[in-house]
Amino acid sequence: IAFYFVEVFLVCKQLPWTVVGARLEVVGEGIAQTAIDAPDGSQLHCTVSIGMADLQPGQALRDLLREADERLYRAKQQGRNRLVSN
Repeated sequence: IAFYFVEVFLVCKQLPWTVVGARLEVVGEGIAQTAIDAPDGSQLHCTVSIGMADLQPGQALRDLLREADERLYRAKQQGRNRLVSN
């Protein structure tokens, strides 16, 4: 068994919070529904955990990233294919 850990940061300027969340959920669902053919003929499936954070006026970038990271780990603790935004 091999594990690949990938973190992706996405910046969405001038999009409403609800639109960003809805789009991220669509991306997560698409990834979860995609099967990857393995060399042995079996199929592999990926899961997605997403932590969303919104930059507030005067907030430092490191604080924004910490907030997103904390939400990401909450999403992972809640199970597969989760998005946590608050």
